[in-house]
Amino acid sequence: MLSGFILFVDVRCQQQGVASVLVTKAKDLCPHGLRAFTFQKNLSARSFFEKHGFVIARPGLSPPPENEPDIEYRWGPADVKADA
Repeated sequence: MLSGFILFVDVRCQQQGVASVLVTKAKDLCPHGLRAFTFQKNLSARSFFEKHGFVIARPGLSPPPENEPDIEYRWGPADVKADA
């Protein structure tokens, strides 16, 4: 599983399909699986990832300096394990 992309869309460009295009491209480049992390309180990001087929792998805590509750999402084939 490749993990090395950072997806961030400036708030001024959100709700225009930019992130959807980027996630679609990332899925094409990484058909074996993707991981995404977002803060638990970021309901719009959570909705976005779930809309694009990502499932919750596990809740956690982001590293310092944030130290915020977060969620790890996974997308990929059914055999992609949460521990991979």
